[in-house]
Amino acid sequence: MSALDLETILNLLKKLEKEELSQLVIVDAASLRKIHYPTFTADKNVVILNIDWITDKNKIGKLLNAIYPSEHSLYILNNNAPERQLPEPVRISGLLNREEDLGNVHFYIPPVAAPTSLEAFQEIVARLRAPQGCPWDQEQTHQSLRPNLMEETFEVLSALDENDDNALVEELGDLLLQIVLHAQIASESKVFNMGDVISGIHKKIVNRHPHVFGKLKIKDTKGVIKNWEILKAAEREEKGELKGQSILDTVPKTLPALALAQAYQKRVARVGFDWQTIEPVLDKVMEEIGEIKNASEKSTLGNELGDLLFAVVNLARWYGVDAESALRKANVRFFSRFQYIEKRVSEKGKSLMDFSLKELDKFWEEAKTIEEKH
Repeated sequence: MSALDLETILNLLKKLEKEELSQLVIVDAASLRKIHYPTFTADKNVVILNIDWITDKNKIGKLLNAIYPSEHSLYILNNNAPERQLPEPVRISGLLNREEDLGNVHFYIPPVAAPTSLEAFQEIVARLRAPQGCPWDQEQTHQSLRPNLMEETFEVLSALDENDDNALVEELGDLLLQIVLHAQIASESKVFNMGDVISGIHKKIVNRHPHVFGKLKIKDTKGVIKNWEILKAAEREEKGELKGQSILDTVPKTLPALALAQAYQKRVARVGFDWQTIEPVLDKVMEEIGEIKNASEKSTLGNELGDLLFAVVNLARWYGVDAESALRKANVRFFSRFQYIEKRVSEKGKSLMDFSLKELDKFWEEAKTIEEKH
């Protein structure tokens, strides 16, 4: 039997004639054996042909579990089943537990109720921008959406800081909206479209991972990072960028200050501009503190404090800590602890000004104890 045998497909379509097949994807099991993510989306009708139960069951089961909810069901079909009749559905989550050999079969997987494909979402955004769409969305430009993009990015980071998976799902969706909006705006003026965005990052990631998608041998993360810089330099030369360009020029200068400092430090460390041990890093922090103590003029104090912050960011990098996230988390802790102080003060029917710093600090320590227990 060929990969997509027409007779087999026609026989399967007879069994599915009572189903609503507005969109049908047909793939052969052989095309799924070496991939790590399905080539189809869960909101389409899907037929997988020529599944060898022993060879393919586990692999295809894992692929399906990646995009379908655990309670979703499929139909196991074979060429001997009666026409115009579907067997009993089987839950996808139970596929991996079935031990009997069913031989050569096919899967029919009905779509999930909710749209899950990028294409479906692109249609929503395109409709918002269409003549009969939303006036607000129609008025947006790349520049007008800048604040929204920044806000949604920081809300994603906030969800990460709080380890809130539900919030992360929502905020990633809001961030995706910004990406699709920018692609839609560009496509309307025929500058680029979502296909160009995906194609560009697809090519970049494949090119920068020759140790995965090619034959290059790299033994550890350091080797990956070193080769990454070599490849990026080659890409810049291919684009015709000046050879004298700094390796720091491509770091976005609009990053928050802590993130920008750490990005600079990571970038230069990749080309060897870094201490070999953490001791000099710690010494540098202490050196900057000493310079602050000895600063005689206010005009130089700002510079010295900046140098201290830069040194502390470098220390965070050495410990594998993201400085921006660390400070955000510290802000969250401060906010929570001070709210506790306000609550304790309110319970006593007084104001903050009625308490000494020592008394308020006692409430602060109570807040820390409660925090540590959770």
